[in-house]
Amino acid sequence: VVTTNGKIRLKSDITLPNPASYTGIIISTPGLTIESDTPGTRRTLDMSLMMSNSTTGGDGIRFSGDSQTIKDLRFTGYSPSFGGTPSDRVAAINPRGTNFTSINCEIDHVSGRGMALGEGGTPTNAHISGGIFHHCSDPNSSSPYGNADGLQIFCGASHTGIVVEDLELNDNSDDGVDLFFAQAPITFRRCKAGRNGFRADGVTLGGDGTGFKLGGDTYTTAHLVEECLAYDNAGGGFSANDNNGAIVLHRNTSIRNGRAGNGYPASYIFDGVSSAAVLEDNVKYAGYDNYLGAGVTQSYNSWNNPPNIGAETS
Repeated sequence: VVTTNGKIRLKSDITLPNPASYTGIIISTPGLTIESDTPGTRRTLDMSLMMSNSTTGGDGIRFSGDSQTIKDLRFTGYSPSFGGTPSDRVAAINPRGTNFTSINCEIDHVSGRGMALGEGGTPTNAHISGGIFHHCSDPNSSSPYGNADGLQIFCGASHTGIVVEDLELNDNSDDGVDLFFAQAPITFRRCKAGRNGFRADGVTLGGDGTGFKLGGDTYTTAHLVEECLAYDNAGGGFSANDNNGAIVLHRNTSIRNGRAGNGYPASYIFDGVSSAAVLEDNVKYAGYDNYLGAGVTQSYNSWNNPPNIGAETS
């Protein structure tokens, strides 16, 4: 480990110890960057020895300072218990501060959620760029396989400016992305979510298995999703999940979603009676059909009659 000018550079892979009293690791220094010493080469932080701080939840690593950055890192093996009891609703990492940035990071083989962005914090202007969150699963929780999303975002209405770009979310036992608790608009660009909703064997059903779950029935939020791909998910590809906000989907592609007929299978699910979603230049290929409410604005999508795919379709 080399420390210079507010940066910690990892020269090799490391195994993190089990902190006393199951507290997890809390990194609170504002402006701190933790990165690989070799740009583009990920250094691994093995979390397999770490414990959770609670039987009902716990973060492996909590980034609580503002303007913190992680770059070219891999977080793996977080499988916590509290005094030998499996923990519920844990996350490998939980960024809480404003202006948090993740660049080309990997989170994998976690017994819980990969990243719980903003849970318990103020994630204004968070930016996730590149990387992959995969093989997150929670077989020992109180709702087995039902809470292990690759990325779950928590934010209040004032926590604006959250952007996720070029991120892959694959092979997680619940959803790729879950925005059930997101009150502020979030932007996704060029992201991929595939094969979510299955257990480790890739066949047995797990949780909902939605590629991009864009809300819930609690908040009305206008998220933006552009040039993203959802494929081979057990449930839906892109789903409002009862969020009736003016969600905009532009130039996205859904391929073979609803593969297992899990939950509410469909390619695009924006079926709320009051849905104000706008779908333009999107493609549906194979998989289940769409569920679109009467209030949804549709134009230049592959399923419109006649097909009117625009020149810029994904």
